[in-house]
Amino acid sequence: MPTREIMQALGQEILVSYDARAKGVAEIKSSVRSELAGLDRAHRVMSTRLRADLARGAADRRRTVGAQLAALDRAHKAMGGKLRSDLAKGVSDRKAMVDSQLAGLSGARKAMGAELRTGAWMMRGTSTASNWSYMRFMWMSRARCSAGNATR
Repeated sequence: MPTREIMQALGQEILVSYDARAKGVAEIKSSVRSELAGLDRAHRVMSTRLRADLARGAADRRRTVGAQLAALDRAHKAMGGKLRSDLAKGVSDRKAMVDSQLAGLSGARKAMGAELRTGAWMMRGTSTASNWSYMRFMWMSRARCSAGNATR
């Protein structure tokens, strides 16, 4: 019965190959588990290092940015103080200029008033249109001259 022996040999080969496959699969599983465990350990180590590096970097940035912000704040306050003093000086300069112009205009106005009163007193007896137009011309020309000198 050669068939029986062949069938037995075939069964034995199937069992042996099944056992070999089971051992191979077990070896592959243990190999993969050990590799995964090694990768997990490496990942944890890298993660710890990375977090520490990030914390150091964040602290460095906070320190650097804090110093820069403090310097910018000091510069801003200095510029604000200088600007306020420049503006105050400009206001006082403009006030002095306006006061001097007003004083000049006031003096010119008083002088013209005195001249007109004097001229009007002198011409009181003569009230011709030519005398009045001459007096008005003189008054207008002096007003223009005084206004021109005051704005220069």
